[in-house]
Amino acid sequence: MLSNIYLILKREFSMKIRNKMFWMMALLGPFMLAAIMIVPVGLNMKSADHKIIEILDLNRLKKEEVNIHKYFTNTEEVSYVFMNGLPEDIKDIFLNKGTHDALMVTQAYPSTAAAQFYSKSSISQKLLEKTEASMLNYQKDVLLFKKANLTSDAIQDFNSRYAIKNIFVNNNAYQNVFESTASSIGLTAGILIYVFILLFGIQVMRGVMEEKSSRILEVMLISVKPFELMMGKILGIGLTSLLQFGMWVGISSSISYAIKSYFKLEMYSNQNIGNTLKFVNDSSQAMDINRLMTALGQINLPYILVIFLVFFILAYLLYSAMFAAIGAAVDSETDTQQFVLPITIPLLVAFLLAQNIINNPDGTMAFWLSMVPITSPIVMMLRLPFGVPVWQLIVSLSLLLGAFAAITYLSSKIFRIGILMYGKKVTLKELGKWMYY
Repeated sequence: MLSNIYLILKREFSMKIRNKMFWMMALLGPFMLAAIMIVPVGLNMKSADHKIIEILDLNRLKKEEVNIHKYFTNTEEVSYVFMNGLPEDIKDIFLNKGTHDALMVTQAYPSTAAAQFYSKSSISQKLLEKTEASMLNYQKDVLLFKKANLTSDAIQDFNSRYAIKNIFVNNNAYQNVFESTASSIGLTAGILIYVFILLFGIQVMRGVMEEKSSRILEVMLISVKPFELMMGKILGIGLTSLLQFGMWVGISSSISYAIKSYFKLEMYSNQNIGNTLKFVNDSSQAMDINRLMTALGQINLPYILVIFLVFFILAYLLYSAMFAAIGAAVDSETDTQQFVLPITIPLLVAFLLAQNIINNPDGTMAFWLSMVPITSPIVMMLRLPFGVPVWQLIVSLSLLLGAFAAITYLSSKIFRIGILMYGKKVTLKELGKWMYY
């Protein structure tokens, strides 16, 4: 039996890798996936409006004492305008007559009151952090000038010598970036499983239908059993999917390494961020990159990749057995619609509930959907970056393996009868009867 399955596997594998579409998807797939993920982000960044923020400093220090202008750097996203006058007058003009986007009023030393911030338009969290970081640096130097009686030159020397950089760090910022990064990784893994299942599962179904309509299968059944034929086709096409995925991983790893080297991302790591902040123009952006790298460091990507492969293989085998049975039962592709929809509904349900699962990966709904074999491959990928107990992984994989064995057994019965049946439209009720023969 194994030798026959191997021959069918070899035949399917060789046919697929000779297909130009296979190599095009294998080579261009990572770039297409990157474009889908990166282009929207780039467009959102490009579409961000330029903001103008007014700064009213009540310390009223001279430039030779502490020059406030050097703390606020104008970029493509924001420009800072420094105001003079009474706070109430400046505030009234800003709110009633001004055309700028926001106003920040600092309190004069030794006041401990917080700076006042007024906004007439939406200000991004990133821009708020950048502005607050600049203000904290300025206030720190005002403190040194007023309380420690340091000159401007002494403050500059002190900062460069001891690398004081009171960058504003929201305690929730790292957690927010971690959750966002984990969500993106989980969702990407789930999408890949969904796409590969449909892409290669449908290839199995169409392959069976084409060979059935051309009567090639009748010749092949002379020397092999229906079960051997079905498993050979499933495993052969599955092997091409693993080859394609392996190429995706290799190309993506090379791209990631090139990007990391070209942009010198290592300097934004926790070990080097202190030195990096001394010379970068945009400290807020540097901290954003640092948070992202910290979040990625907290996620065990090799572990996730291994678990992904195991779930992907079992999910592919489970669904391909069903697709193969459908291909054997029908004569034309139009007849497959009534059977394909019930198969794909559980996968669609998993995606419809993805946001709820990401928001509460340890919740009751997420747990049970990650145990049900027809939804577990996608739901478990959504939960995995947030941390899943090993015992849950073992139970989920065991149930998925058991479901594969059961579905393969039932599908082989449908395959055995349907492969030699022509000219008859099959119903779900009739498929159910074939399972008991």
